[in-house]
Amino acid sequence: LHRKAHFEASRRHPAMLGMFSACYHGGGSNESNESGAHHQELVFPNSVAKEADESWRGSYDPKFVNGMMQAVWPKIGEFAKHIALEVVLPAVKKQLGDLGNSVSVEDESFSIGNAAAHFGEMHITDTTQPTTDVEHPDMKVMTIRSQVTWEGDLTAKAKVRALNSTMGVTKVRLKGHLVMELVGSLKKPPFFEGVRACFIHPPEFSLDFHSDFNVEKVPMIQDAILTVAREQLAKRLVTPHSMGIMLSKEADVFRILKPRPRGVLRLTVCRAEKLLAKDRAVFMVRGATSDPFVKVRCGGMQLQTQVVNNNQNPTFDCDLRFPIHHPRESFLEVEVWDRDRVKANDFLGKIAIKVENLISAGDGDAPYELEDEHGVRGSSGTLFLRAEWRELQLLTPPIEMPTGSSESSSTLSHLFVGVYDAKHVPINHPGTKYWVEAQCTDRLGLMPGDKEKPRMTPKVMKKPRTQSKEELEEEKRALDEKLEVCKKYKMTDQDKEKVLGLPPEKIISLTKADDLETTVTWNYNVEFFIQHNPDGVLDLALKQQIPDAITGGIAGIVSGGKYGQTTLHAWKVNIKDLVQADHGTLMKVLRVGNSPTMLHVRLQLRSVGSPTRQVN
Repeated sequence: LHRKAHFEASRRHPAMLGMFSACYHGGGSNESNESGAHHQELVFPNSVAKEADESWRGSYDPKFVNGMMQAVWPKIGEFAKHIALEVVLPAVKKQLGDLGNSVSVEDESFSIGNAAAHFGEMHITDTTQPTTDVEHPDMKVMTIRSQVTWEGDLTAKAKVRALNSTMGVTKVRLKGHLVMELVGSLKKPPFFEGVRACFIHPPEFSLDFHSDFNVEKVPMIQDAILTVAREQLAKRLVTPHSMGIMLSKEADVFRILKPRPRGVLRLTVCRAEKLLAKDRAVFMVRGATSDPFVKVRCGGMQLQTQVVNNNQNPTFDCDLRFPIHHPRESFLEVEVWDRDRVKANDFLGKIAIKVENLISAGDGDAPYELEDEHGVRGSSGTLFLRAEWRELQLLTPPIEMPTGSSESSSTLSHLFVGVYDAKHVPINHPGTKYWVEAQCTDRLGLMPGDKEKPRMTPKVMKKPRTQSKEELEEEKRALDEKLEVCKKYKMTDQDKEKVLGLPPEKIISLTKADDLETTVTWNYNVEFFIQHNPDGVLDLALKQQIPDAITGGIAGIVSGGKYGQTTLHAWKVNIKDLVQADHGTLMKVLRVGNSPTMLHVRLQLRSVGSPTRQVN
């Protein structure tokens, strides 16, 4: 039975075979209760978990998993090439400004080498998470923790026309603790509804470069490549971000792959004292000083305060809000910088603080002595911080509160907006991009200036159909007749493909064809922290941007790339409807008038508890 299960899982999802094999064939010792609590916290980012069957608990040999990793490494290489050329390269070119326009990469030269990433000993726990799903009140989650290391011979060659030279990457190094979660157990292959993975902390990441020239611009190009690569890694694989795949067609993507945070940490950056002076005196008008601001990173998320000009003892009084998924494992990396308008910003000091220590600290402004570049304290000044921790109440329905309540009272809520897709969207021009913007009244910004900016899904490009409406309808009629014959003789899908000469996806697209309109899919979520207001409203807008080549390239440049942007449809959802909904959750298909276009969303409102000094 185990072999049959392995075969079925590997046939449908080859990358999963190693994980299942580790579960079936690993044999390790049970861990202590203390270790189990540690893992349990990681499994359930949005609620307190209760222990389930402990038969999986233990440490397992990763030998088989590493063998499978080596087997699928060529596929991973293809995906890495796509990310490098389609995501990292455009971001590097943008960061380099005018110089970036002269950078190009030889597509055929890119390779991640033959040495696959290596998993260390795998620690596994098995728990259940309470949910609001009546049919499935307890969702089983298996968590696998392992240190991942990769030292590979990365090959990537780039031409820099402005410098008449070439440069490239020769080596990549990565090391970090990966958390994989197999979510929602099933009684038959593939045994789980989905799998997601993330690093809790940014992994160590470095690149080795080579070039056939030696000019002052080389370090700038190398720094841009390394910075962008780290940023893209953080955006995709460092909590609160994660990557995952659905293994069951019946499961909900937001329930399986998009876990809610455990709570929100409000960090108040109060003030600083005796910061270093990095700006020189100007014509003796004033002495040396700095224009400080504070950057705070938690996992893959970075926020920052406003800049305080000409002050070595600045007062910020700035609130930063972090949704936290792993409060016992997370750290805040705090850095103080001096802003410079002409040259690069100057480093003033840093400190790393465990989130759990911040939560358990007192109510006053806590002083933290800053470290210099070498980790030495004593000469970089002091930063004063204050923290407030509030946990999401998964099983507590939201309640309607009066207008004007303060944030410190129990009026804070977490609003989850999951955007599945938009159907019957008119696709008229090649290269047109589509996205959804969301904005909410009474929202609390994550940092200064944040609450005025709408949250948005990624922009998805769709191609219009090349056939006319008449041609499409005629092809669909002919196909329907052939399918009726296939149905009459009870043909399998494989036989249909052979008889019709069409792949299954083409058959499906034709049978569902609808004029020149199509479906745009995102499966993407945005989140807000809001204060209750009986008249609160969530605004959603479906937008499109027609390429500059059609709207006029010059106009696009003058308008900052916004020329050609239009709102196709807009919707309003009353927060009161969510308060009154079962478990604060609504699955909605939003329409406008007689238009066939519809937006499919999942909305969920959760209460946030009162401030506390401990993690439950």
